[in-house]
Amino acid sequence: MKRFFEKINEKFPMSVGSFIVLLFIVYLMAIVGKTILDNYYSNKGISDQEQKLINLENELQYLENEIVYYNSQSFKEKQARAKLGYMLPGEKIISVPKDVALNENNEATIEGQGTEKSYNSPNYTYWYKYFFN
Repeated sequence: MKRFFEKINEKFPMSVGSFIVLLFIVYLMAIVGKTILDNYYSNKGISDQEQKLINLENELQYLENEIVYYNSQSFKEKQARAKLGYMLPGEKIISVPKDVALNENNEATIEGQGTEKSYNSPNYTYWYKYFFN
């Protein structure tokens, strides 16, 4: 057995006690490293969950605002006008193409206020522009 320790001392110039202390220090460093890594991952998980919580709170606030809006009288009136065709007494519906804007230079006038602009294009082109542009 003595020869075994002598061979070890030749290859590793330290005593058995120093070797055991070295192994213990390496073991402690491994434990500390693993603890630090676990702590890092748990903190990362906590920050991810906090971000999810913030996102859910924002979504909750948005949904609460939508509920308030959907319960409002203005939304009900808007939906009744759009889907059911309701209108207030004395109200008239006017349909104007998107590309026509009334201003001072436009020769087309409102009904009963003057002359109308003469058009050179056929009527179907105006209907096409009205529905598809």
